[in-house]
Formats: sequence, C-alpha cells, structure tokens
Amino acid sequence: MIEMNSTTAPQIRICTQMPVPSGLEGEAIKLALLENPSNLNSSTDPTRRIINRLWPRDRLLSVRLLGGTLSQRNKVHRYATAWTKHANLRLTFVDKDPAEIRVRFDPEKGTWSYIGTDALVVAQELPTMNFSWLGDGDDDAAARIVMHVFGHAIGLVHEHRNEEGGIPWDRLAVCDYYKKTFEWSEDEVKKHIFDYYERDLSQFSSSVKGGSIMRFEVPDSLTTKHPIGEADGDFVNSCYPGMTGSMGIVKMHVDKGVTSKTTEVEFPHKFMEPPGVAIGLKEINLVSGFPVVKAGVCEVSKENFQLDIHRPKEVSADVTCNWMAIDTDDPDIQFGYASTTNLTIVPSQEQYSEYVGSVNFQRPFRLPPKVAIFLNDFDLTKGAVPRIAATVSKITTSGFYLKVESWKQTQIHSAGVTWIAHSSDRADISSGTIDTTEVRSWHLQKRTTGSAGFSGMNCKIPPRVFIGFQKLCTDHNPPLHVRVNVEGISTISFKWVIEGLEECQIYTASADYILFA
Repeated sequence: MIEMNSTTAPQIRICTQMPVPSGLEGEAIKLALLENPSNLNSSTDPTRRIINRLWPRDRLLSVRLLGGTLSQRNKVHRYATAWTKHANLRLTFVDKDPAEIRVRFDPEKGTWSYIGTDALVVAQELPTMNFSWLGDGDDDAAARIVMHVFGHAIGLVHEHRNEEGGIPWDRLAVCDYYKKTFEWSEDEVKKHIFDYYERDLSQFSSSVKGGSIMRFEVPDSLTTKHPIGEADGDFVNSCYPGMTGSMGIVKMHVDKGVTSKTTEVEFPHKFMEPPGVAIGLKEINLVSGFPVVKAGVCEVSKENFQLDIHRPKEVSADVTCNWMAIDTDDPDIQFGYASTTNLTIVPSQEQYSEYVGSVNFQRPFRLPPKVAIFLNDFDLTKGAVPRIAATVSKITTSGFYLKVESWKQTQIHSAGVTWIAHSSDRADISSGTIDTTEVRSWHLQKRTTGSAGFSGMNCKIPPRVFIGFQKLCTDHNPPLHVRVNVEGISTISFKWVIEGLEECQIYTASADYILFA
C-alpha cells in the first residue's frame, strides 16, 4: 500500500489501508472476534484476514476529530454518516476519549485509515485515520474522500482489488500514467492496482454495478469515479443489516373532516427482507368528545413502511407512535396484533366492557417469554371518562391470555393492541411496566414521574427504549391529550413521565416498555 500526499499529485487522492502495527496482529484478530464472532472465516493465515474486521451490527462508534479547520471538521461531520443510511451502524462525534475512530488532519502524513476493528489495537492518544487533503472549494472531492476513508473504518477494503470488480482497466494506459506521475514500476502498479484479493477475501461477491466508492480514485481517462452506489449500499447492508430493535417515533396530524391519513416512514437502515413493524401509542391528542383513534401499519418493504391513522371525521387529532422493526426470523422475539373482534366478550349487567381470549405464538419459545402490550386503537363511549386497559397473564411457551377492559360507565366499541414477546434469558433485551399508581394514589393529576431500573441487562451504552400506553383513565372533559415519555436514560435506569397536556388530567395510566442494549 502506498501513501502519497496531495503535493505529489494534487489531482488524485491516494488512500492507504493502514496495516496493523508490527507485533499486534494476534491482538487485532482477538479483538475482531470479541467484537464480532462472525469475523472468523476459512482462512488459516492470520495475516490474510484483512476483510474480517467488521464491527457488530448496530454498533455505536464514537468519532473524535483531532484538530483540523472548521471547514474540514464540518465536512467529516456531513459526509461520514452517509454509510449509516445503508449500514446498521451508528456514529456519534465526541470531544474526548475513549473513541474508536480518531481523525487527524495532517497534510504531510497521507490519507489513510485502519480497517474496521483494527483501530482497537491503536493507543487512544494516536489517530486511527488521517486526511492529508480536505480543503475548501471542492465539496464533491471532499465528500468522496471522507466516504471512502470511512468505508475503511467500517471494515471495507479497496474494491479495485476485487476479482469480480469488473473495472475496465486499460493496462498500458494505467502503467504509463503511474510511471509518469508517480514513478511507479510495473511491479508496483501490478501490486497496488491490478492484483486481486483471493476470492474468499474479497469484499464483494458479485460484479459491482455502477462502480464502487471503495476503488482507488483515479483520473477519468483511466476509469470513472462514483459515489456510494447500489452495490456498495447493498454490500454494506449485508454486513450490517437492519435488525430487531431498530426504532423511531412518528408524529402525525389529521385535520377535522378527514377520516384517515397515511405517511411513509423510512427505516434508518435497509433490511435484507421486509421486517415486521410493531407500534404503540405514546401521545394522543383528540380535540373533541370522541375518544376514538386507530393506528395501523401497512405496506412494509425493505426500506420503509406506511403508517395509517383513522378516526371519525368530527375529530381532529395529533398522534405520536413509537415504532419498532422486528426481523421475521429473529428466534428470540415475536409480535402480533390482537383485536376485540377476535376476543370473547364477557357478559355483564354493568355499563362497562370486558374482552378475553388466548393468543398463540407463531412458534414456541424454549422458556416462557416476557410479553409487553401496547394500545394502538380504541373506540370508547362518547362523553364518558376514557377508560381502557390491556393486560396479559398465564404466559407459557406457546402463548398467553389477553384481557382488554373498561370500567364504570365506559364501554369499548372496539380496541386493538400490539403484543411483543421476547425470550426471558436474553441479557440484551428487557421489558417492564410503569404505572402512575406506583408513585401516587388514584386521583386527578397532570404529571407523574418515576424511574425504572434494568440493572440485570448487559448495557455498555444506554439502551434504546420502545414505550407505549397499555392503560388510560383521564377526566371526561375534552380534549383527551396524554403523553408518555422517557428521559435521562443511563446504562442501569431511565426516568419516565406520564402527563396530561393542555387541560387534560389523569386518574391513572400505565405503559409497557422494551429495552434493547
């Protein structure tokens, strides 16, 4: 691998894949396998395992910028995250160590990066990446350089050395160019431009359609340059696919007179196959006496899904949902939707409603799982106090018992819930319930706060939290405007808030949550 600075050939930005420091090759392999056991491949020669340096999917990588001008730093901020649109990785920029990726801007040291997890063997006081050129006036070139070098940082190698890369080299022209421009011998050109990785060491398994940003950047007279293209995106998605626990929040407003509204929600990372999508209501604002709302998911693809909100045309509404994508082949988590239309109504002489029934898992769990439940639609008695609760019991390896109920003078015309079941012995997943009655008695109050602990989880960083209502009881005066939220998330606990907004006050409310480390 060759380092060239911008003064040697300013029209070309040569990037170097930095080898592991001498004597640390074994430690680099050990750390790569600790980070991601799938880095192990069939090669028996440790020095030839350059491609097996992938981070685990959904890894949060800290990036620290060491010096540089404001313009240079802004360009790294702006362009480095382009990979996260395709790869299930997260980047966060920090001002102090520890940081997995440390970026220096030294014009005399060439442009280079360690490959993926190899950065872990580098002492914290040293950089893991350098940009010799990232100046003003050429944003297209700067974008390409940043994305290319950060491609190395997430484990990608130079694509021009892929046997199936399909680069249409004019070998005579290339040798002539590099001899005249850089005084390379034919052997050096062969080594750094033409030689391939062995097939099982190649990053790409098929021809690269439309080029790859991980090629050497070379003059247009020899080949063409490309941004992150379809093949790069597809490949890095196969290395870091979307996963169960990818989640987000959707806020929707529906005007009065409109019975439904649909919005498209993009996943932060593309999935290999369309996932399942679970939702839960976390904020509801219905500005009339109709306690009616229905949130549903439709048309799920690898890249996005459609969220649909229904309610009577007499009701304008603001609705906020948590959503979570779930791999359909995840062995430790399942989800589904249950409606009162599929449950049995319990006869009663009172003016309330009770629906019960059994819910079966698509496949049995090894041990009885934990089950969380979330309201996603309800149609209650107009003018009465909004009262609804969903609870689970009798959980076995094959299913559970569900009850959806109201009380006093409130009846349920219809209701639906999303349930999520997860293996009880997973150290990286936890779930539970928060309830206003845990911290106060049953009386009207606008805001209730508390804390929930999860010290049994194996959390290196604060987990992601999916939360939604499973019980509501507010005053009867419109609007119905309630919200549940979490804040102050640490590696052992979080603070929760359940509150009524505007004039709405709450008798009691509870919410289920699921945590992903």
